[in-house]
Amino acid sequence: MIRDSTIAEEIQPLRHVRVVQPLAMTDEECRAWHTFRGQNRALDSPFFALSYARAVARHHPGAKVAIIRDDHQIVAFLPYHLRTKLHARVGLGTRLGGHLTDAWGLIAPSGFRISSRTLMRLCGLHYLPFSYLPQEQRMVGVEGGRLVAGLAIDLTMGSRQYRQQKTVTDTAFFKDLARCKRRLAARCGPLVLCFQQPSPERHLDHLIDRKSEQYRRTNVYPALDPPWTSRLLHDLTRTDDGECVAVVSTLYAGETWVASHIGLRNESILHYWFPVYNVALKAYSPGHLMLDSMIDHAASNGVRRIDLGSGTQRAKRKFANMSKSYYSGVWFQPGPRAIACKIIARLGIGMPL
Repeated sequence: MIRDSTIAEEIQPLRHVRVVQPLAMTDEECRAWHTFRGQNRALDSPFFALSYARAVARHHPGAKVAIIRDDHQIVAFLPYHLRTKLHARVGLGTRLGGHLTDAWGLIAPSGFRISSRTLMRLCGLHYLPFSYLPQEQRMVGVEGGRLVAGLAIDLTMGSRQYRQQKTVTDTAFFKDLARCKRRLAARCGPLVLCFQQPSPERHLDHLIDRKSEQYRRTNVYPALDPPWTSRLLHDLTRTDDGECVAVVSTLYAGETWVASHIGLRNESILHYWFPVYNVALKAYSPGHLMLDSMIDHAASNGVRRIDLGSGTQRAKRKFANMSKSYYSGVWFQPGPRAIACKIIARLGIGMPL
């Protein structure tokens, strides 16, 4: 029986939790995961796909999933990560996939509820800092300490109508973008976008190299430097699961490379993930031209929404026509273990993902 209140749950706790690597889940557990996602539209991000969790597990041993049962019925899943053996010993978790994951939370049907404290106890965790928890997760009883704004591009009306509406609301920006496109085409040749590279390996290697250069140049954490991350990205391009497949896109002006992007796709939803552009063409706003071109080709490729994740940077605001919200915060069990975990997390003890 699925309980509909946190109070009832605390009086009669859930009876059983099995913690395994995602690759060790049974067929019954996999079916339940797919069923819950199908029942809950708030879980439509490709980061909530079971195939994403299993891909992460193939390349990093710390991937875990807690399978929560009420009596003999599976009622929820919590995918999470233990970065190191030390973190596993003290019960310090993080969201599955760590810094690569832009949407995370409980996989559960709409009517299920659980408190974060009960969830931590069941999973054997004492401290779990997180971000990218969609606001809709409050419907299952969990949330964070702070709401962070996010944005998306709704293209259900089609690319042409979207462009007409945005041109009216921000005429100067889109006129300037059209001018950049004309100037770049005059210098290098017409702009051509390949929305999804059929053989993405070489293009993805180029993207990862350029993105790593960008991180070093801008003094930002090198998210793609750990070897397991590039292996994961390549793995995701080879999946045949429509709920989570990596899409590698490239934009050229004549023979000149302008920009590249890898995103995660769930059917008609594309998550804008890792873009990179040719710094020699910075005067032409190549990053903006990349997203603009992807919007133009979205409808013909079956994409109806482009998620831009959390944050409201100027570039995102200029293109977005839809808002989303995410929680960030910490779940913990009160006590000395949680205090120790907090110290370890703040000092960065243990290798990052």
